[in-house]
Amino acid sequence: MSARINVVGSVNLDLVVRCDRLPLAGETVLGGTFEKHPGGKGANQALAACRLGADVELIACVGDDDDAAAALSLLRADGVGLDHCHATPDAPTGVALIAVAPNGENQIVVAPGANTALSVADLPDRIDGAL
Repeated sequence: MSARINVVGSVNLDLVVRCDRLPLAGETVLGGTFEKHPGGKGANQALAACRLGADVELIACVGDDDDAAAALSLLRADGVGLDHCHATPDAPTGVALIAVAPNGENQIVVAPGANTALSVADLPDRIDGAL
């Protein structure tokens, strides 16, 4: 029997630009490649636990928008339970704007969006027998 884990956390769509160097304050730097990746601390933890063999349920909130499908794509593909991940029309899916230098150093700004809509009322009383 695999471990059952409930993760309460954020789901974002990461907007990543690789650049030759990170900008200084007030500076604009021309970037290179642009990619979109599913992310968010909660989503990343849920995905990692699932890939390690746990039965995982993610409790989170995304927007009722196109970014939600992209942000949830890896979770869905890998079998993370999303029955308690709901969409709200009141805010967009969270996004993280990430600039990455060749050495891996980065700068990140997060617009949490729908992540801030998650509340205690969204927590189920019980999930699969767990309190």
